[in-house]
Amino acid sequence: MTPLALLDRTASLLLCVAAGILCFCAFPNWDFHWFAWFAFVPLLLAARDASPGRGFLYGWLAGTVTNAGGFHWMTEMLRDFGHMPAVAAWSILGIQAVTQGLAMAIGVALWRWLVRRGAPPALSAFLALWGGEALVPMIFPWYLGNAISAELPMIQIADLGGVHLVSALLYAANAALAEILLAPIGRRMPSWRFLGFVSLFALATWGYGELRIPQVDAEQKAAPAMKIGMVEGNIGIWEKEAKYLEPGMRAKTLRHNLLLHQQMSADLDKRGAELIIWPESSYQPFGASPVLHTRDHFLAVGAGGAIWRLGDELTTESADRLGLPRDIGMLSGLSSPRGDIWRAIDGGKRIVTVTPKGTQTTVLPAGETAVATTLPPVDLYGNFTSGLVIARSGRAWQLDVEGYPPTGSDDKPVAKVGPPPLREVAGTAGAVDLTAAAVNGAGRTVAVGRGGAMVEVSDAGVKRIAAKTDADLWTIAADSQGALFVAAGAGGAIVLGDGDRWVASHLDGGDFYAAWFDSSGTVWLAGSKGLLYVRHPEHPWQRQPAVAPVDLLAGSADADGDQLIAGRGGKLFLKKKDKDFAEINAGARGEITSILGFQPQASYLTPRTALRIVPSTARLPDPKLKFPADVEADDETSEFDRSSPRRGFKAPLLFGAMTHGGPLPTRNSACTDCFNSALLLDGDGNVKALYDKTFLLMFGEYIPFGERFPKLYDLSPETSRFQPGLRTEPITVGKARMGMLICYEDLVPRYAKRVAAHNPNVLVNLTNDAWFGKTAEPYHHLNLALMRTVEYRRWLLRSTNTGVSVFIDAVGRRVAETSLEGAETLLQAVPLLEGRTLYALLGDWALVVLAAALALVAARTFRTPAAAARPKKPKKAKPKAKKAEAETLEPARLK
Repeated sequence: MTPLALLDRTASLLLCVAAGILCFCAFPNWDFHWFAWFAFVPLLLAARDASPGRGFLYGWLAGTVTNAGGFHWMTEMLRDFGHMPAVAAWSILGIQAVTQGLAMAIGVALWRWLVRRGAPPALSAFLALWGGEALVPMIFPWYLGNAISAELPMIQIADLGGVHLVSALLYAANAALAEILLAPIGRRMPSWRFLGFVSLFALATWGYGELRIPQVDAEQKAAPAMKIGMVEGNIGIWEKEAKYLEPGMRAKTLRHNLLLHQQMSADLDKRGAELIIWPESSYQPFGASPVLHTRDHFLAVGAGGAIWRLGDELTTESADRLGLPRDIGMLSGLSSPRGDIWRAIDGGKRIVTVTPKGTQTTVLPAGETAVATTLPPVDLYGNFTSGLVIARSGRAWQLDVEGYPPTGSDDKPVAKVGPPPLREVAGTAGAVDLTAAAVNGAGRTVAVGRGGAMVEVSDAGVKRIAAKTDADLWTIAADSQGALFVAAGAGGAIVLGDGDRWVASHLDGGDFYAAWFDSSGTVWLAGSKGLLYVRHPEHPWQRQPAVAPVDLLAGSADADGDQLIAGRGGKLFLKKKDKDFAEINAGARGEITSILGFQPQASYLTPRTALRIVPSTARLPDPKLKFPADVEADDETSEFDRSSPRRGFKAPLLFGAMTHGGPLPTRNSACTDCFNSALLLDGDGNVKALYDKTFLLMFGEYIPFGERFPKLYDLSPETSRFQPGLRTEPITVGKARMGMLICYEDLVPRYAKRVAAHNPNVLVNLTNDAWFGKTAEPYHHLNLALMRTVEYRRWLLRSTNTGVSVFIDAVGRRVAETSLEGAETLLQAVPLLEGRTLYALLGDWALVVLAAALALVAARTFRTPAAAARPKKPKKAKPKAKKAEAETLEPARLK
């Protein structure tokens, strides 16, 4: 290679690098957005005479520089949170940059191929570069059109053709400027037709923007609005999970995180927020969440197979609809591990179990009569424990709930399942006549009977407990969140204990037939002629006014502390908080034998079957208290009250959380039914909607082929193993339809189209950019997401953990936003817009036009043979042959 050729090659490479630098400098945090109008010009100059192969290499170099510079913040995340050495982190960035750089490589190669076949240089440069961007898939999708999001008039055409149409404008401008420079170099006239087309395209875009902005502003002003608040706690990744802190400090940190969100939400509530939004995965309490798996408050059963549910009102449940046997008789002995699954005794001879997946019926051995069933509550991780069936004779059997714990999707159709087998518990209690049984929060089961009989049933067998009274015991109850039992019976006899220590006492007034605990640990006893006693924790028994002049046979409490009691003759009496008992739904009905009040169950993270997360009744600590004083001031608050997301405010809450469908494993890589979700709670804590992230981040939220080869997760233990969601329907809050986008779903146009297809009137993005610290990534993410507002003419509400949280209006203005410093709240009246844009209706029609134009240009080049299309090299003139001189005889030779 000659020195001149080497110099020319070096200059070309430098031009490619310059193009890459100009391109990424058009994006945050450099923000030279106007660079996007000419960033590709140096690349086109460098490749002006290149072959398609060399053009590919030039484009690849420029594209690699662009993506390496634009996504350099990846290395900090990989080193800090992926625990990778610097070499590995930079290697991954290099792979990503080289891969995504193919967009420019393909674009330049295609341009050179078209030009070599005789296509117009400027037009083919425009189409080829635009085509390269549209053709190559990216892990982090970005488009040249995103660069000019601050130039509001020039991006309004996105409601016609999306971000791709804005990119088309910029590629056309780059091709036009390159044409102006390349035409003199090639000693040819510029393509005035193409330059005129680009000028008209730019002028029309500006004019359209100037026209549309006032129109959209008028629509926003006229639309009904909802006052929406966003909470940004400024909680980084290390503080959010706090898993590297010592246990005591970790507990305080996680409790502080939740308190901070609640106190900021309480402030927004006072300021009139109609909806409060927390960011992605923001709900991570240290402790048990108080969840319910049903919206009913009580379930009651009785004579003739009667089943009643008490929710907002008392309703009768059809045994046929539940799949129960047609000859169902007297139902009794209710128990439940969670609200959507319950078990009862049918006439003492059959056990019926009702689950969302079907109904099971199990027959007891001949001669045995069941008096009680017990189903321990699911544990913190959602695991089930075998229930017990206890017979009057003292025999006991283990009986599983078939099909639980469930696996796979919660959306599987309900199907009838076969009965599981009875497995008898070894051992015998001797001669007993049992009447009732209960299981406490520690999983211990105790049964009582006539003559003061008491037995404990466990995997080890049936063990007799030394009698503390000789009175007949008719009932026993247990604290589902503690260890305490209370048994009661004839003549006011009471036995109180924790399974190891028992104390007998006596209360005046008559016989006791029913006992139960409420969620605060308060014990209730009811009996003959309306007899009622209450014992608050650490307090003596207190007699209450008689409920009614009838025997009280059963009772229970719900999650809100309301009490429901059944009296003889099928009467029902309900006591709301701070009110007296009142008979409900008076009328003739059969005897009611058993009542089950649905109380909150402890759960780590959020089970997908949860229908309610019970709000806290405790007051928040003084907001002036700083960490750790705020947490220490809350030490006396119960775990449920501390761990509930709703505390101190009543506005509906939309928040991010990890949810699980089956038992929750202890390792991320073992979670085959975990989801990155958004939940909507109303003022009473009811789960009104659940949305799961569908477009998962490769290597962050899942590993490709990881389901087929689970060992891959062992190689990357920090990678989550989330399952993708299946639905894109909006979440409805009042009259507002919220189109949900979690994490980077907001920057993927093809996914946003699926969400927008349901015509939401607001777009909401919950994200967690804390992984990237105070780098350019939060602003880069915001920049790429902003175009969704113009494409669909909807506000975009981005709620983040550490910033940037922002309200973006329907023309792309950042109306209000937070910084990357400190905890902040935002409150804004958001218009609920209607109507569909052309882009929402037709999608990426601009890419169809692109494909057609490329095909047309390519087709025209095939009319001319490639050899004829190339510039002909001048032929070297052949040296003219000298004419042969005539041979003559010289005189000297004539001798």
